[in-house]
Order: sequence, then structure tokens, then C-alpha cells
Amino acid sequence: GGVVTSGSDEIVGYGSAKLYSSLFDLGGILAGHPIRLPSTDRSGDISCLTAPKMTTINFSGTEVQGAEMEFKAYQDSRVDSKVNIWRRGDYTLL
Repeated sequence: GGVVTSGSDEIVGYGSAKLYSSLFDLGGILAGHPIRLPSTDRSGDISCLTAPKMTTINFSGTEVQGAEMEFKAYQDSRVDSKVNIWRRGDYTLL
């Protein structure tokens, strides 16, 4: 997020505003989709509830800014316990 100064400038960065927030607010479903299937066929999708963790970020003044992320899977208490860590199939039906 960013902070707008008293002028019209915006300062962008990383801060503690998200500390102690629920991972359900910060995370989301990460899905892998087989390229052999059309995008409308989610029967082969592998999915899990994840939250991102930034591992590296570049601050080069000459290159496009990039970051590497890791995703950690979490138990999804919103779905049946038989499929609450990861699942294969159309996760939108849960």
C-alpha cells in the first residue's frame, strides 16, 4: 500500500500495518491448472489455501523491480476436513 503526502505525492513501501491480521484476509487459494485442459475445466486443478512470504526483492535503480515469493499451505477450516490441506478438482465448488 501507499501513503499520500500532504501534497499529491505517494510514498510506497512495506510496513507493519498487516501484522496480526488473519491469514484468511491476507492469503488466498493458489491453484495449479493443467495446460492440457481448457481454462473452463477445473477437474485437474490442484489447490490449497496459502499466504505469500517474500523471500527477496531487488531495489535496482536500472531494472524492473522484482521479488521472489514462497507460498505456505495452511489448513482451510472453511472446507471439509477431508480436503482442507490440498485438493484436486474444481475448488470453486467448495
